Amino acid sequence: MPRACFRSALLAATVVAGLALPTTAWHDARTAAHAADAAGWRLVDADSHLTFRVRQMGATMDGRFDRFTADIEFDPDDLDPASARVIIDMASADVDNAQGNRILASAPWFDVANHPRAVFETTAIRPAENDPNPTGDTETAYRAEAQLTIKGRTQTLALPFTLRVDGDRAHMTGETTLDRHDFGIGGGDADDTVSETVTVRVDIIARRT
Repeated sequence: MPRACFRSALLAATVVAGLALPTTAWHDARTAAHAADAAGWRLVDADSHLTFRVRQMGATMDGRFDRFTADIEFDPDDLDPASARVIIDMASADVDNAQGNRILASAPWFDVANHPRAVFETTAIRPAENDPNPTGDTETAYRAEAQLTIKGRTQTLALPFTLRVDGDRAHMTGETTLDRHDFGIGGGDADDTVSETVTVRVDIIARRT
């Protein structure tokens, strides 16, 4: 397999371990709107992104997931029932290389045939302790505690994020890191050339319905 393709495959595989978020129906992130949540918010696909970054042989490698859905219930005035469930279509990992994308879908990487979805589900959402703007009149910091399941393996993780609400428009950004080995992603001689740590970034725009 060409080296460039294998590098791309390693990159996307590494990232998956960090990006899995849950929901209910597939939508193309470039063309379709995500399902509206119980709180009356609808994701704007054209402006919503799930991306990942790893290091491979000392170089930074970036990728993305093009298909995902999200069910979100969120009221900043009542966080007790707040929840988020996101589902990622593992076959939608894209490193801008067709052959690399096909490799990602196979085992021992994503094993899409047996594990087509990754799921991220919150167990609690709370204000961040170090929120510089606790009144929430511009941008407010939060911390989501969640469970992430990839390839049948579930791990707990925290996702710090900020939320800015401007009328009927909300902008959420968050970033977290995880160890791909916790989810059984990777293996073989090339495993040592790819960083264990994966940085996952969420950048979402939603509109009130």
